[in-house]
Amino acid sequence: MSAGRAVRNVCEGELRGPEGYLRKRVSALLPGQPAVVDVEEMDVDVWRVNCADGRCLVAKQQLFGWMTRGRPHDLLVVERRVLDLLEAAGCPVPRVLGGDDDQQFIFLEHCGDRTLDDVVQDGGEKGLEDWTEALIRGFCSIERRLQEREEELAPHIAPGADRPALAANWEAAGKRAGEGLRYLLAGAPSHLIEARQLLGELVVRLGARRPALGSTDYNARNVVVDLDTGRLSFIEFAKIGWDWSERRLMQYSTSLGSGRADGRFRSLLKRRSVEFYEAQGGDAGVLDGHHLVFCLNGAAMLGRALARPDELTNVRLMEVWQNPRQRLKQLHAMLAEPLSDEPLVGRLRAFFC
Repeated sequence: MSAGRAVRNVCEGELRGPEGYLRKRVSALLPGQPAVVDVEEMDVDVWRVNCADGRCLVAKQQLFGWMTRGRPHDLLVVERRVLDLLEAAGCPVPRVLGGDDDQQFIFLEHCGDRTLDDVVQDGGEKGLEDWTEALIRGFCSIERRLQEREEELAPHIAPGADRPALAANWEAAGKRAGEGLRYLLAGAPSHLIEARQLLGELVVRLGARRPALGSTDYNARNVVVDLDTGRLSFIEFAKIGWDWSERRLMQYSTSLGSGRADGRFRSLLKRRSVEFYEAQGGDAGVLDGHHLVFCLNGAAMLGRALARPDELTNVRLMEVWQNPRQRLKQLHAMLAEPLSDEPLVGRLRAFFC
């Protein structure tokens, strides 16, 4: 359901559509029943609701919520349960203020109007190290909490997010990384045989590690920041499944600038931040490896788009990732920067120096 369409089966009479529903529902939800003075669309099916007493909250309607209602992977139920247990453990997530099963709405504490992706795209280097450490610290606390509750949450894994699906996804990612390697090293064919062998070894090694249960929707747009307070919050836990912690963190910390005319690839991961992750109990070499595989996947996708620009999939990619040749240069620079002392990853990165 796109923003602006009527909420199902509510708001008859003078109050119609999402705004009418939210004005009525939110006022009744909050203590003191403050009047709602403004309902502002933030994204598709997401609204900021401002009240007369200065309070505000975020209302999100689950796009496919009715399709999962009553099932183990019920989007609304899963998100409320996961956020509740994370918030109770002090993890950086919004507090759940309420919900409406009939209309598939969840009401959340407002944690900021900008995403981490926005901040990284718009800013310089100043302040990014602090955001990066906050991101890593918060991410690790979430992963630890979910690991503690893994047995309880496992029955709620979303379809297509189980271990066999992860294995298939990773196999495809490995093949695509090989394609990216061939594209970037086309001018140095003598290096390609060794590089492909090393990449194959890395993909197998990373894929053999035990995955962790967590969000399936991990990217820098699902981290919200409050520039005034310096608070950083993770959002989007309606779907959970298996993946590797380092792959999640790598994508949370990579700003893509999708859909922006001035968009660029920009990673928050530097050697110092990877060392900070290791100090939190993570594996620096594994994080380094996932970063490399991700960059090669991006290169493969852009290489395909430039080679066959008229194909519909590639047309859409170019709309999202504008300035493709500049983005390829950014990926090449990211590939050349070592993030750890892991020997296998280091040998692969050396091909791009």
